[in-house]
Amino acid sequence: SMLHNLTKMAARPNLVWSLVHFAMHNQPRPMSSKRVQASRALAEFLMQSYWCTDCRGFFSIGVVKEYGLPPSTMDGDHHAKWWWWAHNVASEHVASTRGGHPWEWQLGSQGDEAIQNPFFMAWEDAQAMWTL
Repeated sequence: SMLHNLTKMAARPNLVWSLVHFAMHNQPRPMSSKRVQASRALAEFLMQSYWCTDCRGFFSIGVVKEYGLPPSTMDGDHHAKWWWWAHNVASEHVASTRGGHPWEWQLGSQGDEAIQNPFFMAWEDAQAMWTL
């Protein structure tokens, strides 16, 4: 049962993004150098080892290759904004956002394709959603 639940969670990469956004939006200001290193290391880890191949490919090529790693600054807002932008850029292109990947779970009925999984989240919405 626990293995089954872990398998289901691994098939839902949005849970990883939720954790990343929550952590980045609630960093102490200023961030310590270890926290900055952790933000950058997390991006490298996802770029190289993310189990979701769609996510890993678009994150590597469309985000890190295009925009670089998270900033080296200790400003927590800059890190939160980097991850917010990175997720928006990656989400614009991955099949799971567009609902076109046959292995991804779909939301709603077949008549909802036009509004399913919109890829862009405004910064203000991200702040309201993730900041304690």
